[in-house]
Amino acid sequence: MTGVQPCALPICRLDALAVTLRDLIAEAYDVNDQWIVGTSIWMETERYNIRATAGRPVTRSEFRAMLQNTLADRFSLMIHHEPMHMKAYALVVDKGGPKLTPRDEALPRVPTPAGQSIIEFADSIPALLRLINSGRLTQQPIGLPVVDRTGLAGQYHMLLRTETEPTPDGRGYKIDIDYFSAFRELGLRLDPIEES
Repeated sequence: MTGVQPCALPICRLDALAVTLRDLIAEAYDVNDQWIVGTSIWMETERYNIRATAGRPVTRSEFRAMLQNTLADRFSLMIHHEPMHMKAYALVVDKGGPKLTPRDEALPRVPTPAGQSIIEFADSIPALLRLINSGRLTQQPIGLPVVDRTGLAGQYHMLLRTETEPTPDGRGYKIDIDYFSAFRELGLRLDPIEES
């Protein structure tokens, strides 16, 4: 899968496939891609494959610090933080509680009606949100950044129901996710907020 894919905690390696420098910055500083400003066009178009192994298992915060140092060393990256007000969505636990299956437990199969498919994502909620915020999950982006306010740690099976239809050239399928409905099926919901 395209994207930054550190292994489960404790982190021991980084597999970043076909990623842009913006992708790496978002991962290193734990920010939504939409909140990165002042980059050059090549940072959004040039893609890299990076495979790196840590000398020892590290925590996610140690991993991010190592990635920050690598970006500063290899790309002479300099950043500064600036307060901004942006509209966003907060992903929160819905009233009935989460309906998530831990990653290490068996996941029952879900029937899929015609014209639909299921995207199964087995990772942490922040990892899923990074993929959604990157716009790489579907052709139809959610429109605003999504921040994690669930308070749920760990890794889970997360099934996202999608609408699929053949592309006009017949060579693939268009995938569309109603994120509001998909998250409700997981016992979560999206609330509009203004983030700074």
